[in-house]
Amino acid sequence: ILKTLVDSHPRILINDSILAQVKQRIDAKPDVARWYDHLKTEADELLQTPPSHYEIPDGRRLLSVSRRVKERIRLLGLLYHVDGDRKYADRALDEAFAACAFPDWNPAHFLDTAEMTYAIGMAYDWFYALLDSEQRETLVTSIVEMGLKPGLDNSDPKHVAAVSKVLASGKKHGVAGGILVDSPEAVNERIAEGFKFIGLSSDEGFMRSAASAAVSKINRDRKIT
Repeated sequence: ILKTLVDSHPRILINDSILAQVKQRIDAKPDVARWYDHLKTEADELLQTPPSHYEIPDGRRLLSVSRRVKERIRLLGLLYHVDGDRKYADRALDEAFAACAFPDWNPAHFLDTAEMTYAIGMAYDWFYALLDSEQRETLVTSIVEMGLKPGLDNSDPKHVAAVSKVLASGKKHGVAGGILVDSPEAVNERIAEGFKFIGLSSDEGFMRSAASAAVSKINRDRKIT
């Protein structure tokens, strides 16, 4: 997966070619233009709201915050790349750096951590050209220390099961590769561990399915005899 990554940014979910297609469709298709206007209205409202803050409302999950950060960065990032107005990027980065200042990304409920890692990885990639070296370091350090390392340190079966789907999505979209240029060792280690988790999860699912089918066949055969 690392050998397939391009050197330019953005490269997670969008790239220059995809953005050109989006802009063309906005100009050519009224329904797409209406959709974009709706997104722009939503983004403009976000400009007036403060960044997300650390809260675990049910005493267990940071997930609602992680997903809010993710959705905000994605929305504002799209507006910036299509519209070109720096205010959207600035607001998205405010969201990202606020999350980087959290005490943790709640690794006890690892889906929260995974969603936040995805969000900050996307911010790093989508706004790479706007970041100075210190800002890049802040994002990379947060991704590695609060996102990747807790995942590698956690061998709990529930953790493995919860994160396997997220890792599969990361493999598909190359999310971890967003910090390749700054932390190749950590990214290689995380991707290798991710593939391992995915393989275990897939093999286990296959075996369960096969066992279930075998039991069903035995029960059917018993009824026939």
